Amino acid sequence: MSQHEVDLQLGDRDAINRERLVLESFARDSPEPFVRWTTSQTQSMHLFMDGDLDGAESVAQDGFELGVASGQPEAFYGYAGQIFQIRRAQDRLAETAGAIEEVLQANPALQVFHAALAYVRCELGRETEARALIGAFDISACGAPQFWSTALMLWAEVCHTLDLPEHASRLVPVLSRWQDQVASTGASTEGAIAHGLGRALATLGRTQEAAAAYELALTVNRRLRAPLFVARTHLAYAQALSGAEPGRARAMAAEAEKTAQRFGFAMVQRHVTRLLEQLP
Repeated sequence: MSQHEVDLQLGDRDAINRERLVLESFARDSPEPFVRWTTSQTQSMHLFMDGDLDGAESVAQDGFELGVASGQPEAFYGYAGQIFQIRRAQDRLAETAGAIEEVLQANPALQVFHAALAYVRCELGRETEARALIGAFDISACGAPQFWSTALMLWAEVCHTLDLPEHASRLVPVLSRWQDQVASTGASTEGAIAHGLGRALATLGRTQEAAAAYELALTVNRRLRAPLFVARTHLAYAQALSGAEPGRARAMAAEAEKTAQRFGFAMVQRHVTRLLEQLP
C-alpha cells in the first residue's frame, strides 16, 4: 500500500496532494509503465474528487489504455471502478449494468461486483432483481480485500433502498470501527465511511445516531475537499431528517442541490428534486 493510499484512507487531502506531486515527478522520469499507469489512476481520482467528471474520465481512459498496452493485470478493475463512479455521478448507471453483469459472471467471488450490480439495479428501479443478489451479502474481507470498504459502502446503500434492517444491522458494527476513515480501492474512493454508517443506521430507524454519523461524514468529506461526497451526505442527511425535521431537511437538500447544479452531479440532483417534492 502506498503512502498516498494511506493518507487517502485517513482523509488528509493536503497529504495526498503532496504525495500526488511526488508520484507525478517520479513518473515523469521513470521508464516503468507500471509507475505511469498507477500515477494516471491517482490523477483521475484527484480530478474526480475535485468534481471534474470529464477530466477524470479522460485521464482514466488514458490510464486504462496504458495499463492494457503494458500488460497490467488489474488495469480493467481500476478503470471499471473509476468509470462506475463517474457514470453514477452523471446519473448514467444504465450504461454500466451490462458490463458489471459480465464481469460478475467471470469473477463471482468478488463481493464488490455483487454490491455494485445490486446498487445499479436499485437506481434503475429494478428492485426485485436487486433483491436476488442479496444472498451474496458478506461483511467479511473476502475475495479482494482492497475492494472491501467499497463493497460495504454500496451494500449500505442497497440496504437503505430495499429496506433490509437485518443486513443493515450487520453492517453497523463493522462500519463503526472505521467510521472516521475513507473507503478506497486504491484507484477510486467512496468518501467517508461514516456516510455508509449513517445509511445503515437510518435503515434501522436510529435517526439520531444516523445524524451523528452524517455530521462526521460531512467533516471527513470536507477535509477531503470532495464536493460530490459532501453533496451526497447532505442529501442522505436530509432524507433522514425529512420526517421529524422537514425544515432542516429542506435546508440540507438545498445545500446538496447547489453543489449538484454547480458541478453537474445529475444523480444527486434527481434525488434532491424527488425529496423536495415530498417535503411539506
